[in-house]
Amino acid sequence: MRALPFHAAHRRLILPVDLTIAHGVSHEDVFRYGRDAKGVSDAVYALATEANDHILAARSLITDAGGIHEQAVPILLAASVPTSSYLERLEKANFDAFAPELQAKDWKLAWRMWRSSRSRQI
Repeated sequence: MRALPFHAAHRRLILPVDLTIAHGVSHEDVFRYGRDAKGVSDAVYALATEANDHILAARSLITDAGGIHEQAVPILLAASVPTSSYLERLEKANFDAFAPELQAKDWKLAWRMWRSSRSRQI
């Protein structure tokens, strides 16, 4: 989702086809109008919700009895912390994947990664 503006500028749409169909997103409209394309923010919202569901499922694997192998935790941290951070910022931008503030680097990311690794929470 973070790369959506870049790919749209190069006439590539990276949103899943089933979401674009479900929300009436026209590829050409995304290429021409970007954030103003009909249904694009709804499709981004649906994709963000699905991504968040996957993160919650991964977190439950760690906290459940038996959980996952200890060696898998760093891998899940490396994937979930940046994704969670981006999803939080995307929500603040009202699921506008074209918002300029989403293209800026998250200066707190290194600290969040370190904190998560210390607490072993993804």
